Amino acid sequence: MKIVIIGMTKCDKDRESRERDIENITKRSNIELKKYDPTAIVALPSLDYWQEALSCYQNGAYMASALMCRCATEWVVYCAITRRENIPKNFTGGTIKIDFAFVDKKWGDILAFAKEYGIINGKLENKINKIREKGNYVAHHGPIIDKSYQNFSKNIKIKADWIGKKDCLQIINHTIEIINTVLKNLAEISE
Repeated sequence: MKIVIIGMTKCDKDRESRERDIENITKRSNIELKKYDPTAIVALPSLDYWQEALSCYQNGAYMASALMCRCATEWVVYCAITRRENIPKNFTGGTIKIDFAFVDKKWGDILAFAKEYGIINGKLENKINKIREKGNYVAHHGPIIDKSYQNFSKNIKIKADWIGKKDCLQIINHTIEIINTVLKNLAEISE
């Protein structure tokens, strides 16, 4: 059995390759906030998380990047349902009211409402759930590892779901697709 010691990521060796990946991703991301105005305001925090995910990726911090992608996707869906009815058609600034009915809702209820309302569909829901699954692995890594130790004596195999470069790129691409689709669908509903 090979033991891997986790330590500081060597950012120099593959950094240029990751920077090219980011350039390609941002070229393809095609976020046109003005196109989705007045609904685009809901995406701004999501885009901050997505940019943070890109920074983490650039530095080889793939698990941190996956966690930021989870935050971005959850935020855009949550904001789409809590702020959608209170955004003026020609938003030019001001205060946005929050629909607090969703504050204590479970994620499954929020997702179900977003699906019912037409903000997401089944295909997008699957992508969101996969990103959440990867993010959960990162956020709850300790209990997952302990469960694998606990089950080791019972010969039950627990799949390690470590996030590498390839997985991380897929998560980043799915995240921006989710943000764009939620914005597009929200803009169509608001018309």
